[in-house]
Amino acid sequence: MSAPGATLRITPDRLWDSLERADLRAMARRRVRELKDERKVGLRGAEITVSRFLTIAEWLRGERLIDERAVPIDPKWRKTLAAEVNAPDPARPRYTPEEMRALVREAGAVDPRLGLLVSLGAELRLGQVLRARRTHLALEQNTFEVRGRGKKRGAIVHLTAGQRAMVDQALTEGYLRVLEQAAPDFPLFPAGQLRGGRKGQGVALASLVDAQPINRRTVIAWWQKLEERCGITHIPGRAAYGVRRVAVDEAVRRGISRDGLKEHGGWSDTQVPERIYRDRDRVEARDEARATRAEIRGETA
Repeated sequence: MSAPGATLRITPDRLWDSLERADLRAMARRRVRELKDERKVGLRGAEITVSRFLTIAEWLRGERLIDERAVPIDPKWRKTLAAEVNAPDPARPRYTPEEMRALVREAGAVDPRLGLLVSLGAELRLGQVLRARRTHLALEQNTFEVRGRGKKRGAIVHLTAGQRAMVDQALTEGYLRVLEQAAPDFPLFPAGQLRGGRKGQGVALASLVDAQPINRRTVIAWWQKLEERCGITHIPGRAAYGVRRVAVDEAVRRGISRDGLKEHGGWSDTQVPERIYRDRDRVEARDEARATRAEIRGETA
């Protein structure tokens, strides 16, 4: 059996008392992937791993080395795990790189807030970016801070020339120009009607200085208009996630480091980037095996 720390996301400062059901589910899923990679039966092996881990936790509780409530057990964990393992792989649709560039380029034509939102956060979690405020922009340092929440890490974005141009335009000539003059801090993506917004590029009035950020439903509606504008067929479940996925694909294809990919996607650790790299390496290895097999057989391709 692998050590628990090799499967769970546990660091030296992580305590057994802090483990939750979600950690056990994450451990089981990862063990399933590891075993399937080895062409073994993932479900049975994952059940054994979780059972042994729970046995250790039970012994620690009996010795009063951890809290009685530590490592809570879901009585239906075997059934839940089996359902996940036997379910088909979820679809993860993404745009092409050309479609992604079109979406970034045309977003502002749907609404200036969408334009800045996509420019600043296309590769990140847009829900986090939506909460951004003016004080999260450090123009002297040319950075943009995305605040995390819960277990979802934020990011410090070093702005590209294109991103900086969008920010400068929004603050000096665009929809944020009144707010920029009215207050030191305000939401970058305020909900509410922009003055003149129905006739073109609107402006946020000073009354929106304390407004809530635009909501998810509004962004979804804007996104569908954006796809129509770009001539892109709508696929359920793609939207902003499809941009993020293709951004990861392209970053990996260009040889970005694991730490660089972590910052690129705003992940809290390198677990997801490591999996992405592992998947890419596996595809390349299979391509290499195909070429070698064809050569050995005397085939031309």
